[in-house]
Parts: sequence; C-alpha cells; structure tokens
Amino acid sequence: MDSFRKIETISNPFNNASVYYIETINSTMKLAEDFSSIQHVPSGTVFFAGMQTAGRGRVPGRVWEAVKDENLLFTLVLTKSEMGSNPLPVVVGLGLSKYLEKYHKIKPEIKWPNDIYVCGKKIAGIIIESRKGLFNIGIGININQNKFPKSISETATSLSIEKNDVFDLNIELELVLSELKKALGDKTWNREVTDRLRNIGKEVSVSAGIPGSEKIITGVIEGIGSSGQLLLQSKGFIKDIYSGEITPS
Repeated sequence: MDSFRKIETISNPFNNASVYYIETINSTMKLAEDFSSIQHVPSGTVFFAGMQTAGRGRVPGRVWEAVKDENLLFTLVLTKSEMGSNPLPVVVGLGLSKYLEKYHKIKPEIKWPNDIYVCGKKIAGIIIESRKGLFNIGIGININQNKFPKSISETATSLSIEKNDVFDLNIELELVLSELKKALGDKTWNREVTDRLRNIGKEVSVSAGIPGSEKIITGVIEGIGSSGQLLLQSKGFIKDIYSGEITPS
C-alpha cells in the first residue's frame, strides 16, 4: 500500500482506536472492507486518505471528486453497540453540522439523507455500508480545496472558501470525530436534525427507493421520523420515505 501508516497524534474519542493514513487509495470504504477481511478491526478505527481515486457516492456510479491532501476523506468503522440506537445517516449529518457550527461558526443545512450544504452548496457527503456486523461510515468534507471540476464548480464549496483560511487536516479530523461521538448519543437528535433540515416546509420531488428502481413522489417536507426517514406530505397524507434523493420541484 502507498505510505500506509498509523497516526499517533490524533486523539480518537471512539475507544482511542487507531487512525490510519494512506497517501492514495481507490476508496477508504474499500480499504476498510479489505482490512477487516484479513484481521480484526476494533470499533472506532479510522481509515484516512490524502486522495481517493474512486471515492464512492451513495448512488452507484457517483464518485467523490477531491484534490490530494486538501480535504477530509475517511471511513469510520463502528459496531452496532458503539453506534447506539439513533438512526445513523442523519445523526452523522448532525455531527458534521455541529462541527461546522461549533468550530467554524458556519450555519449548515442537512440535505436528507446524506449531504451537508452551506450557502446552497455542498460541503460534505456521507455514505454508510454494513458488512459482517460492522458499519463503515464514509465521510468526505471539503476543507482546503478552492477549485472544483467544472461539472460541480457551481454547486460545491469548502471550509477554506467559506472562511478564507487554510486548515490543518489532522486537527479538523480530531474535531469532527469528537462531534460525531457526541451526536451518536444525542437524545434530542430529531429536533436538532429537523432544525437544520434543508428544504423543510418546501415542495420537493423525491426519487424514492433503491437506485435504479425509484418512484418519483412530490410533496412538502414535514420533518424526520423516529427511524431517520423523511416525512413527506403528499396528497393529504404523510408518507414515510426511507431511501431516496431529493430534488426541488
């Protein structure tokens, strides 16, 4: 592997588990899968990359585009007991939101189910996969990147763009992990997520269901249900949407 090493200087609130860095990898999600297939991976282990050549998005075929050593690209591995009872995608989004609010005075929005927006532009994304009793939480946060590919230049932003500054990635990772740990045990997560929910009270279209077999549903976003599902008022009824993607109507 390309410059694979353990980072001793990052304090990990998840059982003080190891944080591993690799300079370049196809995907930290794939690295976590491969690592756990050959040896035990303690809950809380983090796989952090300087660059991904095939970073995964939630929808198959999409990739996370990032410049080397300018962003946070990592996978956090958790067991069921470690992640608690809160619905994982939305509370991870809550943790990322609180990190931006607390340490950088930025007001983010959570775009259900897995994106974080600032001033109408995407700053972070989340992907979660389960395998053999482990949950791999892939997170990408634009930190120091100032230029984006033409295809996303109008829809992406970064911490550096928003704050006109440059940040130490190791410090930022430690801060993010701290807020993720708190969010997983947050008893008020539903209200906190709803308060930050993008497009709440607005009419949207949702491609509901598994990618490739979606059904388009139009309605007004009412909030988030107890299992992290989207609550959509459509044709006089509240519909529970457990998987899908939102587009403005």
